[in-house]
Amino acid sequence: MKDENIALLEKKYPHVKFPHHMEIEDGWFVIINILFQQINDYNKEMNEPYRISIAQIKEKFGGLRFYIDNPEEFPTTINSSSNIDKLNELIKQEIYTQEYQLISKELFQRWNFEEVLGWKKTDLQNIHGMISVGECWASTLCERCGTNQNVNRASTRNWIKTYCDSCRNQVDEEYKIAHEEYLNRQRNKVEEQN
Repeated sequence: MKDENIALLEKKYPHVKFPHHMEIEDGWFVIINILFQQINDYNKEMNEPYRISIAQIKEKFGGLRFYIDNPEEFPTTINSSSNIDKLNELIKQEIYTQEYQLISKELFQRWNFEEVLGWKKTDLQNIHGMISVGECWASTLCERCGTNQNVNRASTRNWIKTYCDSCRNQVDEEYKIAHEEYLNRQRNKVEEQN
């Protein structure tokens, strides 16, 4: 993620403990922004030993991975199988309908876990639920530009990435140019040695 976007998040969300770095591109900024807002609001309500810190944000196998450190001594029921089953069912109903219907920012923001699952805004489960939805939403957005048009997860230069067709072509072209420059440097070294 670009430094200016990280600086914007740091300024906007003073109650969020940031990871050392974020290993994602700027196309997923909208998701990260909403998750930071949720964590910032949560941390404002909680005393220090119960605050959440973000451990790591990265892309892995073309998907968003958003890891938090659970506060010490915090009672949580997120691991309750019935809550996880309910959450997974909600995600399937909202995201995987109509041949993988794209989730929207408005849908993401209006999720009401308290109404559906009984989780309050200050419940750690709510944060885990939002993270799960955000990770699913990322699979419908280009990691590079943020569009939801013609997005797919495929291998690019031996990496699985979630890109739109345009960005995938651009990345492939950038790789070809960089590879050709590398080969030219190697040829020049060989010629200089001879």
